[in-house]
Amino acid sequence: MSKPSPLTTWCRLLRLPNLFTVPGDPLAGFMLATGGVLDWRVAGAMATSLLLYSAGLLLNDYFDRHVDARERPERPIPSGAVKARTVLAIGLILLAAGVGVAFAVGHAGAGAVAIALALAVFGYDAWLKRVRWLGPLVMGACRAASVVLGATFACRPMAPPVVVAAGIVWAYIAAVTVLAARETSSTRPRHAAFVPGGILAAGIVVLWMAWRPKSPLDALLPLFLLTGATVGALVEAARVVRGKTPVPPFIGELIRYLILVQAAWAIWPCGHTAHAYAVLGYGSIAWWSCAGFASSKFYGS
Repeated sequence: MSKPSPLTTWCRLLRLPNLFTVPGDPLAGFMLATGGVLDWRVAGAMATSLLLYSAGLLLNDYFDRHVDARERPERPIPSGAVKARTVLAIGLILLAAGVGVAFAVGHAGAGAVAIALALAVFGYDAWLKRVRWLGPLVMGACRAASVVLGATFACRPMAPPVVVAAGIVWAYIAAVTVLAARETSSTRPRHAAFVPGGILAAGIVVLWMAWRPKSPLDALLPLFLLTGATVGALVEAARVVRGKTPVPPFIGELIRYLILVQAAWAIWPCGHTAHAYAVLGYGSIAWWSCAGFASSKFYGS
């Protein structure tokens, strides 16, 4: 078997399909915090989130290298495609860079949230993920903090819709993380496979109660995207329970459905405007499709 190229190796380390799901967290938080007003500050939030998430992926493979050597020897570190210390060094650099961007582009509050997120990422990878139930909660908290990070750049981290969105993504990712722990197991998830889709369904109701749009027309596209993600997650759950879909691709699909959810949250406060619908609506579907294409080339879990 030929040795993979350095580009392929790093795309595998960084879970390329999953990177598509990262910028939408702070974008959604920023838009929900500002009521649909977009400005340059969101770019700093998105860059911070991408750097910290990428660092987490690298550190995850570094700290899991001995487990991967037994269960998934084809991964970059155990296969010898890249040195463990190189992955550790770059992971720590990205972690520091994410915090630095938050302070440089944002403000002290954004930097503080970035530091908390960086510590949670490192703690999860190094130790917390091995503590039953605590690991999934911390992973969910990391993605929730990414939503709050975007709102913090907008100076409104505790805006009610932001808190609701962060709570939904926390519960959703925690449930997905529990399922992901069974990737290498011979047993298939049963009722637990439907939990992420159920959380998204409940999230639609909670968000509607927390912040109703001025008219039903304003909510048309966001509800379409949220419903699509919910139905997709439930359909994929049924397929994995029946044995028609392996668990790892199922986990990847659940993570990528976040793109549609993030877009819905970003559009929610914008009202019925052609510009917002075109850019965020159609753009999110195209972005989701790109993530799906990347998943056919690289694993996302």
